[in-house]
Amino acid sequence: MLIPLLALRMLQVDLSLPSRRDILLTIAFAVLINNAFGAAWGAVTLAIGNVIAWAAVPALFASWFGGNAILTGLLVLPALYYLTPKVKTSKFFVRNYWD
Repeated sequence: MLIPLLALRMLQVDLSLPSRRDILLTIAFAVLINNAFGAAWGAVTLAIGNVIAWAAVPALFASWFGGNAILTGLLVLPALYYLTPKVKTSKFFVRNYWD
């Protein structure tokens, strides 16, 4: 969660995804890089704890990453595209909260 937050803030991505640049950077950091890091962390942690064999790490990484990336892509991108403009117009929205 922190990887996309920091990267997208540093690159000044508009989370309502109005441009191709915003969509591609969100896919890169929120879907691919974040899930690759999480899948690697999880698979290696299980191997270190002797829950799985080291030989099983690549297969576990691939299935973990694939499942998370597909689900994240299907949920996060439409949610950001359709819900961010509504949230920005809400009276509860705090502009520049993370700055």
